[in-house]
Amino acid sequence: MNRYQKAVIGLRIRMGMTLLSLAVALTSLAYVTYSWFLFNRQADVALSVSVESLVSYELKYFVTNGEGGYPASDYDLDDIDVSVTDYSSEFLPIDPDFHQYTKMLEQPAYRLTYALELTLPSAVSQKDYEILVSGFTSEASDLFYDYATGLPIEIKQAIEIYATVVDGDQSNSMITSAVNSFVTSVTPVGGDLFDGEDEYTHLGDVSYAVNENPSKKIFLFTLEFSNDPLTLYMFREYGEDKMFYDKSPLGNSNVYRALTFSLDSLLIRKK
Repeated sequence: MNRYQKAVIGLRIRMGMTLLSLAVALTSLAYVTYSWFLFNRQADVALSVSVESLVSYELKYFVTNGEGGYPASDYDLDDIDVSVTDYSSEFLPIDPDFHQYTKMLEQPAYRLTYALELTLPSAVSQKDYEILVSGFTSEASDLFYDYATGLPIEIKQAIEIYATVVDGDQSNSMITSAVNSFVTSVTPVGGDLFDGEDEYTHLGDVSYAVNENPSKKIFLFTLEFSNDPLTLYMFREYGEDKMFYDKSPLGNSNVYRALTFSLDSLLIRKK
């Protein structure tokens, strides 16, 4: 992938809030559009947040997401690796009344990172939760096909999701150090957690001990348009109304142009 083969990733979020009794579900959390140059497509997708009555929450975005996302560490020798120097000022709240939140990623191997802060009030017995991807939508190409399988190529195979949980009851400096380790990792601990196949994909666990004061956990998650050689394709041959490609580390990401992927829901439920 060279500098002239750049993908544009559009992220739109419409936000709303409701209260339910058993789980935290983030519906249509991210609607990500991959395309080349002028083929950018846009869509409005609603984000609804349902949260257990005992838990308060706040969704924050990494300011370095900027207007073009940020490159994964060691993406290019000419890039300056992104780091986190102050969590409190570099992760800012997404206003629930903010109707649309748009970001563009310049190309594959660029990332967007968010933090979901979950706080349990005081005097609550221990509670354990698991965090899952509970819904996503992946568009299949109507032109590009995998020669080996005979199936249309889908964007989901080029999506990676990384996640971790940080103790939010630490000092800001300690939180910053933990968050920086996650953000600066070429491959964060746990690796890519999204395989695009499982109905429920486990992203992590959150455990609250018996507490005298409100207890906070920070769930960090990163979406990346992969540039892994295993996601690249090379043209093989023409069909009647199709183009067939072989997976090849010598290929590129052009087959994913104009395809869309939406992370429809995250589920945080009691174990």
